[in-house]
Amino acid sequence: MKILRPLALATCAALLSISCGKKNEFAPPPPAEVEVQKPIVRKQQTYSEYSGRVEGMQRIEIHARVQGILKEVTSDFKPGEIIKKDTLLFKIDDIPFQAAVRNAKAELAKAKSSLSIAKVTLERRKRAGQGVSQLDVDIAEADVQAAEAAVQSAQAALTTAQEDLSFCEIHAPITGRISELAVDQHNLVGPSTNSLLCTIVQDDKMRIYFEANERRALQYLRRRQEFENKHVQPPSVTLTLADGKSYDHPAQIDIADNKIDSDTGTLRVRAVAPNPEGILADGLFVKVKVPKQMDPTQAILIPTVAIQKDLAGDFVLTVDSNNKVVRKNVTVGDPVGQLKIINEGLKGDEKVITSGIQRAREGATVTAKTVKNENDIDEKSTKLPSITISSKFTGDDPALIEEKVTKPIQEALKEDSVVDSVSTQVRNGKLLVTFFLKPGTDLDQATTDLRTRLDKVKQNLPEEFSDLGFELKSTPASSQ
Repeated sequence: MKILRPLALATCAALLSISCGKKNEFAPPPPAEVEVQKPIVRKQQTYSEYSGRVEGMQRIEIHARVQGILKEVTSDFKPGEIIKKDTLLFKIDDIPFQAAVRNAKAELAKAKSSLSIAKVTLERRKRAGQGVSQLDVDIAEADVQAAEAAVQSAQAALTTAQEDLSFCEIHAPITGRISELAVDQHNLVGPSTNSLLCTIVQDDKMRIYFEANERRALQYLRRRQEFENKHVQPPSVTLTLADGKSYDHPAQIDIADNKIDSDTGTLRVRAVAPNPEGILADGLFVKVKVPKQMDPTQAILIPTVAIQKDLAGDFVLTVDSNNKVVRKNVTVGDPVGQLKIINEGLKGDEKVITSGIQRAREGATVTAKTVKNENDIDEKSTKLPSITISSKFTGDDPALIEEKVTKPIQEALKEDSVVDSVSTQVRNGKLLVTFFLKPGTDLDQATTDLRTRLDKVKQNLPEEFSDLGFELKSTPASSQ
């Protein structure tokens, strides 16, 4: 016990010395680091997208109108190729129809002969005076009228027979692309058997039909009278093919149906597109992109990754002047690439958190690092999107090319509302005309519009330059 007492005293002294040392203090973690961007504020066009079907401007079914053997398919009948109007396509055995014409002519001659006899008889009875009763005269007049009716009947029969004979040769009623033969040669064809021989589709222009929802239809209907009076041009639409590639030529809306489909709540709309390369075919599926406004409107855009959603709706996190995280409830509009339009909730000068969102909490203090928005084409340091028209020429004076080709192109296209500036070069056998587009321009739509206008310019070039080929190359702002 004497040995343990000093040991206990020493232990207590050691513990007291430790407890009297420096007090332990909690060090809070540093503020979370986040990246912020300012919203993009610019004029922006937005689009609605619909599914559409392509139809030819005309689709004609070629039928056999008389009964007979399909005697001949002419050498001009080439399935899948363009056939010219009035080209002879088929011949039906016409021997019975020639005989019918000859018989009709004979019946007409017989009727005319009977009419002549009736007229002579009537004339003689009238000259006989009191020697012939009035009844005989009346009978003679009736015989003349009957003979005249017989002549008209025979004439009608002859016309029918001649028309049936003409139907034995079948010609193309329009210029268009012809289908394969629906029935083989030497078969019996006609109204009661195989009447359909082929179809012809006029495909130099194509009709595109799509169904617009009621909200979009109302925007069109409110301005329909302006469109009909030609005060305002209906909007152009952009087509996307089934392989995801944009069609080079814009389509123009020209007809909207006269009623809303009560079952689907949609309005059937038709647009017309040129088809010079024959890419569009009857029955083809396309996506139709229709601008929601006639002109681009001012919009606020932020990266899609910055938008969050909870039970209260969509929101974004922003950083205020005191580096505090502030929640902003927003109403989200249409997507534009990797951005989305904000209809309500932001003014455009906020610092929106785009990275490190998971470390940010409403009301918490953060360290904000401002980064450049790669999608902001309004930054002065970012180059504008552009469309370059190029062509090669040989043997012509560059000054002549500049005067006769480049200037007309530049003058015709530079007034486009989306063009910011134009640059031209003519050297080493090549001309380049570059159109720099305004910020916010839809590059695909601008390309198709400029291509259409270029086609019109080419038609007015001097004859010696009419065979020049032109290429269009579009360059987005982010890759220049």
